[in-house]
Order: sequence, then structure tokens, then C-alpha cells
Amino acid sequence: MSKKVKQKKGAPAWMTTFADMMSLLLTFFVLLLSMSEIDATRFRKVSGSLKQAFGVQRVSVFDDPPKGSSFIQEEYRAGSADRAPMSVGESTANILDPQLQGIKNLQEKNEKIQMIEKQKRLDQNLKKVLAKFDKELKEGKIEIDRKDGDLVLRIAENVAFPAHASLLQEDFSPLLEKLNDVVQDLSGDIIIAGHSDDKKMKTGKFKSNWEFSAARANSLAQAMMSKGDLDPDRFTIQFHGPTKPIVKNNSEINRTKNRRIEVIIRH
Repeated sequence: MSKKVKQKKGAPAWMTTFADMMSLLLTFFVLLLSMSEIDATRFRKVSGSLKQAFGVQRVSVFDDPPKGSSFIQEEYRAGSADRAPMSVGESTANILDPQLQGIKNLQEKNEKIQMIEKQKRLDQNLKKVLAKFDKELKEGKIEIDRKDGDLVLRIAENVAFPAHASLLQEDFSPLLEKLNDVVQDLSGDIIIAGHSDDKKMKTGKFKSNWEFSAARANSLAQAMMSKGDLDPDRFTIQFHGPTKPIVKNNSEINRTKNRRIEVIIRH
């Protein structure tokens, strides 16, 4: 007698795994479709082309099929260097906009606070400098100005240097002491800027006005640092020659004003 083999009821075991995989794929594509939006303009073009296809079409129209603008990427062409920009769906953009606006508002607020604090420091330092150089201001030996958020101390040529010379004169020492005291009390970088007029140099020591203004700036910087109270890392030397006059070089008085030395306190 032959023995009967019992067969298992139901679908084969592999069918369960296959069904699960199909369900996951269907869910994935439904999710992608739900996160995209149809380009209405292109859809109308294609629908118009379909209408013409059922009638007498004399002009061949070729256009791209309608496609959704996905949050991943609106368009992709393999092997092409030109890629379409990333497109953010309306729902995603609505979420990001408040966050980006919040970050922007915070940055603007911080910048405004920094500007207010900088202006406050500048006003305080200006009062200190005006009080310190009250006598020199009245005598016209020094001018005090504000420029681009910096404090500028402008020293006349005849106060600091002899004519056509780059070394400080001896009677500048009292003013130099005051200058060091003020700069030491203030924070920020120190820029020593030398300027000249537009006349060519007559002395053979300097080949150009650039060298002349650089030598004067270096002399003042060295004199200030030699006291030992100021950090040399705070100092920067600039020389502008005749390129930044404060008045026109049309008279000897104006040329004397342009041959100046400036101490700039950067805030």
C-alpha cells in the first residue's frame, strides 16, 4: 500500500515575503507622490497636445511630460553638468520659512546690539580724548575726528616734525606723553598713518612721497612703543603718500595741512 503525502494548506512560504516587499514598495511610492506637487502649466500643455492628437495636427509639438516638483530634486539629467536647482515643496517651505526668519532676526538683533555697544564705546572714548587734549585743541596742534566708527587723532606737521624731516622734534615729547596715556587707557588696535602733499621730494633721502610718509609713521610708532607701556601687537603702520588729502593741494597752507600724521584707534 502506498503512503499518502500530506500537503501543507495555504500559500507557499515565499509568497508572504514577496507580499510584504510589494506592500513596502507601494507605501514608498505613495509617500513620494504625496510629497510632490503637479506642475499645472506643463500639465495644460500636455493635455492640449493630446487634444490636437485626436484631430488634424499640422504642427508637431514636443514637450516634456508633466512631472511633480519633488522636495528631493525637481529635475535630473544623468551625465549632464547642468542640474536643476533643488525645489522645496510648499508644505516644507512653510515649515522652514519661520525658522529661517527667526535665525535672520536673531542675527540682525545681534548686529544691532554690537553697533550700539561700539557707538557707546566710541562716545565714551571721545569724551576722554577731548578732555585730555583740551589745550592742544584750542591751540590747533591736534584735531579729533570720528571716521567709519574709529577715533582719529590728527596731528599737525609742525607740531611733530621739522620741515622735510622724518624724525620727531624734541618739543613733541609732552604731547607724546599725553598721547601714550590716552591710548593706553583705550582699548582697540592702533593705526599710525602717514600722509604727504603732492609735491615731489627735493631731498635725496627719500625717493618718493610714499617713503616720506612711511618714515614719519614709523618714527611716531617707534616713539610710542619705546615707552614700554603699549603692546606692540596693537600697532599697524600705514602710509598713504599724497593719495588722501583732506584739502586741495592748491596752496602752501593746504599742503601743510595734508602733510599730517594720524593716530587711529580702531574700535
